[in-house]
Amino acid sequence: MIKSLYKLEFEEEEPTLTESTKQEAADKVITLHDDEPEMVARMLLCLYTSGYPIQLNKREVSGSPTVADFMKKGCPKFQTDSFKHETNPFLVHSKVYAIADKYDMPGLRALCVAKFKLKLGVYDNSELPNLVNALPHVYSSTLPSQTALKQQVTALIQKSYNEIMNKPSLKTKLKAACVQNGQLAWDLFSNLSNNCYLRCTVCER
Repeated sequence: MIKSLYKLEFEEEEPTLTESTKQEAADKVITLHDDEPEMVARMLLCLYTSGYPIQLNKREVSGSPTVADFMKKGCPKFQTDSFKHETNPFLVHSKVYAIADKYDMPGLRALCVAKFKLKLGVYDNSELPNLVNALPHVYSSTLPSQTALKQQVTALIQKSYNEIMNKPSLKTKLKAACVQNGQLAWDLFSNLSNNCYLRCTVCER
């Protein structure tokens, strides 16, 4: 099944447009530059199964290829057993969202947002470090006009704001992320103030 789906190569250095075009035409191989093989594999997997898993060797649909299968096919020299697999689910969704935005795949973007919405329902505080660690990527990987995923992230932060403030390490990381990205700081402030999480210490309103 995989053999009929695609043939891709991944490179770190991008050749000139003319060289790239000629090489792709001759080899019948599309070279994707600056894309993580793991995320490209999820993007392609979603085209055939309407979903993507977090785990490298998990099948989204019975009988379908795994992320590892796609990675090995796309780059035969790539060894998934020695690959540092991304295990932070929030970061995985953010990276898939970014690549979906890059290749103009609104359906995949919507799926990423939906997976974040699911997290709103089953979210627990043990995942707070993963959430806070994903903030810089969520706010730096897409244009400011792409707000759907950012709204889900700030909703999760709002939901666990007190817990984050009570953990010095997470509080420090959240502060650093806000200093790094002004839009993140504004979104959090707006959410918290609109929902009465921020009150005047004098008038208590």
